[in-house]
Amino acid sequence: MRALHCAVEELSRRWKKPLPENNGKPWTEELDDELCRLFDGGMKKKDLCTHFGRTSGAIESRLERLGKL
Repeated sequence: MRALHCAVEELSRRWKKPLPENNGKPWTEELDDELCRLFDGGMKKKDLCTHFGRTSGAIESRLERLGKL
């Protein structure tokens, strides 16, 4: 039974997407300024996610907080 549980756990780990490198890290004023500048310049959300190493939810949330959405 234990071996089965371990196998299921390992398989579920392999299917999950890894989190972006900056997931959970705080935003700084410099990052906020850069996000606003790039967003205002027309950068797509997908590209912002890659650039900042954040999830799309984190980018949307931050843009809302900064009054951009």
